[in-house]
Amino acid sequence: MTYKISNRVARSYWLSTQGLALTPTGPLDTMSIIKRLGFVQLDTIQVVSRAHHHIIWSRNQNYREPMMNRLLADDRLIFEHFTHDA
Repeated sequence: MTYKISNRVARSYWLSTQGLALTPTGPLDTMSIIKRLGFVQLDTIQVVSRAHHHIIWSRNQNYREPMMNRLLADDRLIFEHFTHDA
C-alpha cells in the first residue's frame, strides 16, 4: 500500500523528526538531542566551527562548544569513532 502526503505534511514531519520544528531555545539537554538523533558525526574540519557544533546549536541555541567536550572527555557519555574515507 502506498501512502501519499502533501509536501507541506512531509516537510513538517521531517522537521519534527529531526528536532528542527520547534523554536531552538529553552532548557538544554545536549545528551537528549544526541540520543534523539541517534548519533552526531564529529567533524574534524573547521571553517567557522566544527559541523557537529552546528547540529546541536541549530536544535537549541543555548548550546556552547565546551558542552560537547564535557560529554566526550569528562563524562564519557559519548565517544568519537574515527573511520577512513576511502
